Amino acid sequence: MACKGHAIPGQSYYYGGYAEYLYVPNYRYLVKIDIDPIEAAPLTDAGLTSYSAVKKALPYLKPDSVVIVYGVGGLASYAIQFLKHLVPYVKIVAVSRSDSSLSGYGVRAHYAVHPSDAGKVIRDLNPDGAAVMLDFVGNEDSAKMIPLLEPGGAVILVGMEGKSYPIPVFETTVWQYVVIGSNYGSISEMEEMVKFVKEHGIRSYIEKVPLEEDAVNNALNRLAEGKILGRFVITP
Repeated sequence: MACKGHAIPGQSYYYGGYAEYLYVPNYRYLVKIDIDPIEAAPLTDAGLTSYSAVKKALPYLKPDSVVIVYGVGGLASYAIQFLKHLVPYVKIVAVSRSDSSLSGYGVRAHYAVHPSDAGKVIRDLNPDGAAVMLDFVGNEDSAKMIPLLEPGGAVILVGMEGKSYPIPVFETTVWQYVVIGSNYGSISEMEEMVKFVKEHGIRSYIEKVPLEEDAVNNALNRLAEGKILGRFVITP
């Protein structure tokens, strides 16, 4: 999404994030689905964001390339699955500080490691380094992974957790690294991704929450504490 004036109900400009209905001014903004709406709900955010990021990574990948997926959460759960179907010939290294994330989402990757162990695993797989890092965190710690890229490697920057993203000037210049920002995705990518999800059985990690004040507030508190695995979907 490249629109500078976009608005999100309940987040910017106006209320309505938890409304049962949403007015859409034109049918071209709608995407036809033939899967369970509850399963489809997270695809408009986590699914599309991950799919668009993976699509940006594809030109940098070849057989036996190594891909770092940094920040193993709800977005990465989709990204790992998309990678395994779109580029089954690459090796995926999931990197997270959280043991529960590595044992949950990370099991779908070929390797699931802490940041301190990532360097050795990646160099053992390819002495030149990783072709791509999908960074779903975006802070000073995740930027430390950049020197683990191979010459000409790319960072697909999705996360915005930090206030700055310190890129190592010498390594980035000498080895010609590329940093690509990736935010949400397009309508065409959404249509393509929904079809892909159905055809390949992409799994969504979902917890259903009824549209009731206490239930929603409890879910939001658990989300703030990092106790939600995947996405919760409010069901009216």
